[in-house]
Parts: sequence; C-alpha cells; structure tokens
Amino acid sequence: MKKLLTITLIAILVLTGLLVSKRHRVESQNRTVELVMDYSLLREFKQDELLPQLKEMGLTTIALEMDNLEQLATDGELSYYQGHQVSGLSGQLAEIPKLSSGELYLTSDNQQLLDKLEEILVNRVIVEWTEEQGLKVTDYEEELLEFPLYFSEQKVELLSDLGLQIIPRIPTEIEPQELDNLLAGIEGSQQVIFSGEEVVGYPDRLKLTAQQLRARGIKLGMIEPFIAQQSGSGELAQLLNLEAIRVHSLDQAELDFLGIERTLARYLRAVRERNVRTLYLKPFTESDDTLKFIEELAKRLEAENYILAEATPFADLDEQLELRLVLAILIVLANSLLFKLVGVSWVYTLVGGVVLLVIGHLVGVDRSLELLALVIAISLPCYIFIYLINKINNSLRRGQVLKLFLQVSLSSIVGGLIISALLADGRYLLQIRQFRGVKLAFMLPLVISFIYGLFVNYGDLSLVKKKLAELLEQPVLWKEVLILLLISLAGLIYLGRTGNNPVIPVSATEVLVRENLERILTVRPRFKSFLIGHPVLVLGISLAAQAKRYSWLLVVGLIGQINILNTFSHLHTPLLISLIRVSQGIVLGGLIGIVIEYLIFNNE
Repeated sequence: MKKLLTITLIAILVLTGLLVSKRHRVESQNRTVELVMDYSLLREFKQDELLPQLKEMGLTTIALEMDNLEQLATDGELSYYQGHQVSGLSGQLAEIPKLSSGELYLTSDNQQLLDKLEEILVNRVIVEWTEEQGLKVTDYEEELLEFPLYFSEQKVELLSDLGLQIIPRIPTEIEPQELDNLLAGIEGSQQVIFSGEEVVGYPDRLKLTAQQLRARGIKLGMIEPFIAQQSGSGELAQLLNLEAIRVHSLDQAELDFLGIERTLARYLRAVRERNVRTLYLKPFTESDDTLKFIEELAKRLEAENYILAEATPFADLDEQLELRLVLAILIVLANSLLFKLVGVSWVYTLVGGVVLLVIGHLVGVDRSLELLALVIAISLPCYIFIYLINKINNSLRRGQVLKLFLQVSLSSIVGGLIISALLADGRYLLQIRQFRGVKLAFMLPLVISFIYGLFVNYGDLSLVKKKLAELLEQPVLWKEVLILLLISLAGLIYLGRTGNNPVIPVSATEVLVRENLERILTVRPRFKSFLIGHPVLVLGISLAAQAKRYSWLLVVGLIGQINILNTFSHLHTPLLISLIRVSQGIVLGGLIGIVIEYLIFNNE
C-alpha cells in the first residue's frame, strides 16, 4: 500500500512539474509591453505637441477615440446650432435657417465633411439640405451630439507620420457590422480596446464582432476587471482563441492624487504581478510631469528586461486537458490510499471521485477541475494540522521546530503548484476564469481543524459536551467578553479581506506600508502569512510540544499555510512571482516566529 502511494505521489509531482513548467515558459517568454497614451486627454491638456518627445522616450502607441459633433465643433471643423437655443435669433442670423425646438443645424466650410455627416446620420435621424447649404436634422435627441461618428483621417495621418501605432477605442453604440469600415480607416492597427460597460456585439452578436476582428488580425485589449468590468469581454476573447491582451489603466483623477512615484509603482506592479502587457496611460496636468513619468516608466520597464514594443498575446498553453485529467485521477487515488493508511475505508474517497465525475459530466470538465482544486485548498491545511498534532512530541529543540515548520510549508507550496497545474489554461492567465470558493478555502480548514483538535484533546463527543457545558456554567468576565469580541472582529476582517472582491477595503496606512515593503522586497509577501500565520505556527509547534492546551495556536498558524495555497490560486499572477512571494513570507514569518519563541522561553 505504501509503495503504491509513493509511486502515485511521484507521478503527481512529475505531472505537476510538466504542467507548471510549460506555464512558466509561456509567461517568461512574453516580455513585450506596449505603452499607450490617451490622445483625447493629451489634446485636452494641450500636450499633443509632446508626442515626438514621448515617442523618443518609449511611447509606442496612441489610443484614438471616434469624433462626434461636439468634438468636431471644438476642433473648429463645423458649427452647430440647436433650435431651442436660436429660435428667437433666426431672423437676425442670415446664415441660420428658421429652426424649431426639436431641430439641429450643422454648417461647415468643408463640403466633404457635410457630405460625410449626411451619409452617417441619414440612417439614424431625418437629415435634409437647406438653402444655406447646411444640414438640418429633425427629431433628434441631445445624445446625438456625443454619438461616435468616425475616426478622423487627419488625426490618423498625423499619428502615423509620427511613427506611432494606433489603438482604436470603439464605443458600445457601434454595431458589429460597422466595425470593418471603421477599422479600414486605421491601417496597421493590431489591437482594439472597447469603451463603455460592454464590448460591441454583446450579448447576442459577439460572433459577428469576433469575425470582423479576426478578418483584420486584430487582438482584443481586455481592461482588468477591477478597473472596468466590460460585459462580454471574456466570451469575445474565447471566440478570438484567446488572442487578447490584459490592459491596465487608472482614472484621470487618481494621477494627481497618487503622484508620479506611486503611479509608476502601480503600472510596474500590473506588468510584473498580473501579466498585464498593455499600459493605458493618461497625461498629468503639467506637461513636465507627463514627460518625467513616461521617461521613468520606460527606464524601469527596460531595467526589468521588458521590451517596449507592440504587445502580443501569451503563447497557447495547449489546454493539456488529458494531462490535467490524469493528474486529477491520481490525486483522487492518492487520497484513497491516504485514507486507507489511516484506517478509513477507501470507499469514501472512491465515492467522492465518482461524485466528482458525475459533476464533471453535468457542469463540464472546467467546473469539476475547479472543484477538485477547491477540495485540495480546503483539505491540505487539515492534513497539515493532523500531521502536526501527531508529529509533535515532548520538548522539541528550536532546530526541530523550524524543520517541522519548513516541512509543512513545503507541502503547501507543492499543493499550490498542484492547483496551478490542474488549472493550467490560458483562460486563467487572462482572468476569464478564476479559482472559485476563496472564502470557503480560507474558513473551512480552520473550522475543521478546530473541531478535530477538540476531539484530540478531549477524546470523544461526550467529553467535549461535558467540557462545553462546564464552560457555559462558568461566570463570564468583562475581559473575556472583550477578547471574544476582538476574536470575532478579527474573524470578520479575515473573511472580509479575502476573495477576488474583498468586502473590507485596504486602509491608507496599510497601502503606505505595502508600498514601502514593495520598494524593499520588490515582491511583497502577504501580511496574513508572514506577520500572523507563519510566526504563530512556529510558536504553536514549540508551545504544543510543551503542553497540549497550546495546540489551538496550530489552528491559527494554518492561516499562513492557507495563504500559500491562496497565492497560487491567483492564476493571472506569474508563477515565479507567486513562488518568490511565498518564499519570502516563509523566511520572514519563520524568523519572526523564532525570535518570539526565543524571547518567550529565555524570559521564563
């Protein structure tokens, strides 16, 4: 039985190594980062004359929005008059025809522009020529002034002459069938970033959108979900065979608040830690700050061996579904053998495996693999707790304490790599799919281990009930109430700060501490691991060896091990970054734990 278990575990490690090494190669080989500047904001701040300098510094691309009537009027290419504004002046202004309140008059010296506007607007509103050689629009809505019309040929030519690539920003209002004509005006464009809350074609015409983009070899720029949630972007990326690139941006208002240094850190972190390859940039209020920011960003990216060029999608991970399914079967088998070794019938695990297969048939392979990954994230910390309870004996030396801590931490790293291997799929790199059940993975191991600890310390259920009854009969002190409230608050914060969308936001003080720590270590370890979980586990191992009543510290110490698994479940984070983050957390947390343990025992 042990021999079979050993062979199974070796096979699991080999398959895991194959799967995660392929992912690491894919991530490490994609080193191109595209710097994209918002052209509309650059013109608004009157900084468009900086473009030649910005290009020399490393700017590669401009994001160009479609012109609308308001923009054309601002650029001086046409004038418009609304009926409700000039109805009383029509007789005094010879160039303006008589207008009613629901009409709009467009006039320009550029006859070609008016002809083009007529061609675009005639499908949306009633348009007619006037004796004054202008266009009169009837039955229009105010929104027509902001409706996207076309990409300016003059702007496209200007930017192309400067040697800059152009990324079109196409709004939701555009119909999928219009895409080809719009994109034809921007030759050489390799990427599109949609604007608005959904991509063009959502929800029922995404196939047509994908068809139009594929025909021109254009990739999808996917804005990070926590920046802007665009409905349909994930489905469109899959229709494009994952020919998509993660994009990071920030609100214009944040720039002056953050300042140059913190904005740089934010963009660099997006590239380094979240596989972002297109940085969507906006100008600072002062042109000198804009120049300094772009220059410094380019320098720092190049210092980290990134290449400033057109962004490319990550290479195909080749789903490797067969390997991942074999790995899943081996994991179920290993659990069966482990159960058998500890005296539990292997039938339970076999039934669990059958249930998993049924779920896979009902909801699909992806969901079943995600479920198995969640089971690993929940069960491994429990196994670690059981191992520690049975392994810890009287009077462990400091070196033995540290060795035991490193052993269980290494097993958590392996568990995290197995989760990464099970979900080694390009959709997770792009965050189209995510590891599900983060809060369960954070809370259930603690609850299960706590219950197991009660039975270990008190023997059977009747004794547990007796001890609980005795506890409830005891008088309560205010300090005990306060401690209970503090523990409850800590639990709420612990849960509220976990997951892909944490309920409790990060405080300004913690942000500052994080940023300073990042400057020192480059990759910041998790606070919950190196300041809470790991030190408490080291202390718990040492104290539990002295007396069983301290075994509750091992439960708290599991927070660090849970965080190791959680770090690897952030599948859009490069594997190497996760390894560095986890390793630094183990080293720092272990050192803090040893120092605390030394101070406690040397002061007795």
